[in-house]
Amino acid sequence: MLPPEKITEAISNTGKKKSELPLVKGFVKGIMSGVFLAFGGCFAITTAGAAPPAFQKFLLGSVFPVGLCIIVFTGMELFTGNNMFMSIAFLDKKCKFKHVIINWVSSFVGNFIGSLLVSYFLVYLADIPLTAGNWGEYTKNLGMAKINNAWSDNFLRAISCNMLVCLAIFMATAADDAISKIVCLFLPVFAFVTSGFEHSVANMFFIPTALFLGIDASWGKFFYNNLLPVTIGNILGGAVFIGAIMWYLYSYNSKPKVEENLNDSNLFPVVEKV
Repeated sequence: MLPPEKITEAISNTGKKKSELPLVKGFVKGIMSGVFLAFGGCFAITTAGAAPPAFQKFLLGSVFPVGLCIIVFTGMELFTGNNMFMSIAFLDKKCKFKHVIINWVSSFVGNFIGSLLVSYFLVYLADIPLTAGNWGEYTKNLGMAKINNAWSDNFLRAISCNMLVCLAIFMATAADDAISKIVCLFLPVFAFVTSGFEHSVANMFFIPTALFLGIDASWGKFFYNNLLPVTIGNILGGAVFIGAIMWYLYSYNSKPKVEENLNDSNLFPVVEKV
């Protein structure tokens, strides 16, 4: 596995590549990333919804990481992961601040569109999940709980969430084989889901699905009371508490100082041969 210094360098280089990605291609990757993470969410609610209440949270966390695994292996654009990638690349002066904003906005909007497509398809067009026990009731309860959390509660949960998501990607970058990467991605994501932390892109699937199923809540409340504080918290957790700190620890002033040349002509003048 790579040491932390090499991991940080690799993440910085990836952030630079993301900043150079054409806008349309990055946007399409963002949509696909939302779709893939929603696949993990679909797998999670159909599994957890069919289980006894005591096992629901454990199963939710056990299967949800499949979405992040697909995203990492296919090289898509996930907003929460990009919080770390772009902040390290920016601090390393490998991209400009405008590139950070463009990447974050395009991936965020793309993630939302992709998640919404899967959510709509699941509720209105597909009937396969209907066979998975009381998944609908479970999803509605999950969505209501997320919407009704206090604003500050969602904000603080989001910080912890994206710290774990970015740590999963940071750890996976250290590995050079598929199984190790999957394990590194699985453990922190399992921890954040079972702990009840808040992930903005995951909520783009879970809460709209609950809204489509008819819960007593509005889209406005979803945007203000959940998506807004969770997005801000995710940025803080991924870009500052992981990205900026890892950059400071392993990249800032990491280049060795140039040692004085002991053969300096002032100290050891060269005698010309006759």
